[in-house]
Amino acid sequence: MLTNRRNSSTGLVLTAPLELGGTGLEIAPYFYPLLDKAKHDVRYVDCIDNDTIAKKAAENPGAIGRKIPRIDWVWTPGKTLRSCIPADTMFRLRRRHARHGARPGHGRLAQPDPRGHARRRSPLALPDRRYTMDYYRKETTLGDVVGNWMHAPSRPTSAQIVDFLSQSFYDTREGGRRFDLNQPSATAPRHYTDEQALEFAANSHRDGNYLDVHCTVWTPASFVDVMSRVVGMGFMNVEISAPVERTPDSEWDEFIVHLTKRGEPRIVRDRTPNPRPLSIAARRLRNVTSRLLRTG
Repeated sequence: MLTNRRNSSTGLVLTAPLELGGTGLEIAPYFYPLLDKAKHDVRYVDCIDNDTIAKKAAENPGAIGRKIPRIDWVWTPGKTLRSCIPADTMFRLRRRHARHGARPGHGRLAQPDPRGHARRRSPLALPDRRYTMDYYRKETTLGDVVGNWMHAPSRPTSAQIVDFLSQSFYDTREGGRRFDLNQPSATAPRHYTDEQALEFAANSHRDGNYLDVHCTVWTPASFVDVMSRVVGMGFMNVEISAPVERTPDSEWDEFIVHLTKRGEPRIVRDRTPNPRPLSIAARRLRNVTSRLLRTG
């Protein structure tokens, strides 16, 4: 599976712009929490429960010998994060740790801040396609993001599950190099067969099981490009920091970006964007059609 190359420098980049006082919230710590409970007043949240996390870690060679911290709350698919946390719990730090990117993150910044603060900063650690098992997958497009925003799936879709599982490969690199660009995907060692990918997707669709997969595929450049367009369309109202990415010394599998909420989005899901111009265009079309009928 994916080798964990997270080190102290990653944590410094993620937390440098943040205020670490008070109670913190870390999402999806898995076996490499950014903030250690022994040193920080932090709570852990994930989209799967402790038993599922333990089973997942037992099948991941990268987790061998690592302590798996227990999460405090489950972010239930289909519910807001706020509703899954006790009502009397308040946080000075709001954290979005998107190592696996299983749920589309752009919808979370549109949720109300429980503290009432408009400018909330969310640090993201995102898998970099060039250095992870996503290497052979297509990068996420603007259309993909808009489709997720429109449909608002509460868990990974069948298409996302099949795409991830059918194109996930063991990382055979040594010394932190990229995947062999001359090696076609057909000869790369696969985690799952096509049949297994289909079986997992069918089970999730039938039983409603949540599968922790990479629903999106990014490089630093593609993330900034697509998300800048998402901001321009009005789905989010955030500032996007310049990504901090892998260097020869860091050997990170991820890149880091901070999103700072500036206010509420211009467009809200389930509301037709710009309804008035659409109605004006419809009236004009009816007028043109009427004139054409009168002139024969």
